[in-house]
Amino acid sequence: MDRGTLPLAVALLLASCSLSPTSLAETVHCDLQPVGPERGEVTYTTSQVSKGCVAQAPNAILEVHVLFLEFPTGPSQLELTLQASKQNGTWPREVLLVLSVNSSVFLHLQALGIPLHLAYNSSLVTFQEPPGVNTTELPSFPKTQILEWAAERGPITSAAELNDPQSILLRLGQAQGSLSFCMLEASQDMGRTLEWRPRTPALVRGCHLEGVAGHKEAHILRVLPGHSAGPRTVTVKVELSCAPGDLDAVLILQGPPYVSWLIDANHNMQIWTVSMAPCSASLPTIRPLENTPSRSFQRKTFVASSSQTHLKASWGRPGCSMPALWHPSWSYRWPALSHFMPPAAVVGCRPHPHRSRPLLPRTLVARSCSCP
Repeated sequence: MDRGTLPLAVALLLASCSLSPTSLAETVHCDLQPVGPERGEVTYTTSQVSKGCVAQAPNAILEVHVLFLEFPTGPSQLELTLQASKQNGTWPREVLLVLSVNSSVFLHLQALGIPLHLAYNSSLVTFQEPPGVNTTELPSFPKTQILEWAAERGPITSAAELNDPQSILLRLGQAQGSLSFCMLEASQDMGRTLEWRPRTPALVRGCHLEGVAGHKEAHILRVLPGHSAGPRTVTVKVELSCAPGDLDAVLILQGPPYVSWLIDANHNMQIWTVSMAPCSASLPTIRPLENTPSRSFQRKTFVASSSQTHLKASWGRPGCSMPALWHPSWSYRWPALSHFMPPAAVVGCRPHPHRSRPLLPRTLVARSCSCP
């Protein structure tokens, strides 16, 4: 199944929600407030860019990529990785990477074994270590002229505009675009050609329910339907700092029926999935993954369908015992709810006021530090 991308948002700022499908369920009231990074953090990578394009140039001698990077005022740090696979035992064609930045950047470049030519502004870009590649001074041109300058050296395979990236992964020789000419268009999905991580982590909102017994914690991740309804997989990595047995945790994943989840957790936790209709503005009834076996494991990876029809589990080596994930006679009272909302979150169908479209997550990393 293709690991595509989808817009991410979290369950709305709920006044109340029910966390058990039985008649014994407790209704809890939760006034969500921002949570500091010491209690929880969500980061994510995405292939969605504000402007971009991917094209095919199979007969070109030089593979050309262009990156326009916007950073806030002041020096920034950037990790830029280029990946390429050998073809018939040899490295691919030579690569020209045009790097255009608006302010000072300390660059950590990784391009091992790749025949790379890097064009950049040496007054703005400083290497943390010698790059070990051929370099060219990039003229101080506007974007349109930079694209023309790059196209004079070879057909452009990809171009993208990114706002304040922390890391970028550029895969070479894998462009699957149907275009023969790369022209920047708004709100583009770069597919596997480019993935990047924004510097600002997702905003985490949560609440602590006073007077509720027990030490249980719920983490809710919500993915909104995208403009294309093809099969998609979103990778979710969950890292809880509590020792096994110290905390009962549940991960609630909400998304359209065609989304599958690849879940990697370092802690025993219940996993529930929720199907949602397009433009849903509320959290529907939450159901657990059914027919889940009881196994022993230390680290676990699940592939779960949000249509609630199946759970595929890949188990690690035996370690601690895990109970069955859910039993219909149980009811829960949760003293803490953590809602993850990225800066590009969409509330219902209304876009965030600072972005025209949501960023589309490919990988989510959620960390929680709220032990009892």
